[in-house]
Amino acid sequence: ITDLHGTLVKSPQDDAGRKKFEEIWKTQQREKNKSILVYTTSMNIEQYQALQEEADMLEPDHVITDNGTMMYSWEQSKQDGGAKALRPDPEWVAMASEYWDRAKVEESADLFFMNENIAVAKLHDRSNPFRVSYELPKRASIETA
Repeated sequence: ITDLHGTLVKSPQDDAGRKKFEEIWKTQQREKNKSILVYTTSMNIEQYQALQEEADMLEPDHVITDNGTMMYSWEQSKQDGGAKALRPDPEWVAMASEYWDRAKVEESADLFFMNENIAVAKLHDRSNPFRVSYELPKRASIETA
């Protein structure tokens, strides 16, 4: 498992270290040790895919996105001529669904913010089925931390 920003990818243009890692991975790890490659990132899947395309990185076996709240695996598409596509990992979704109650999390957070008289905005573009994100006013984020 490797992080992307500042670890594997300093910038899409500065790729000497990443290319060396990829060569070692392909020649020493993948085939000899049957290892799998997993990228982890705070980005959402769309942001990851844009970076993947821009930086032309080695294709991982899995991608963990959204600060660890989503996991994607490759799946053969039934459309698009059977092309591979990243899809939410079914085992991850099943496990996370068992313990995650989004409505309860939102209700608890909303009640906390109301009791503390903190006006927040839900960040729908940073949310996913297993993540709820809010934007706190600067003063409130300092005081509640």
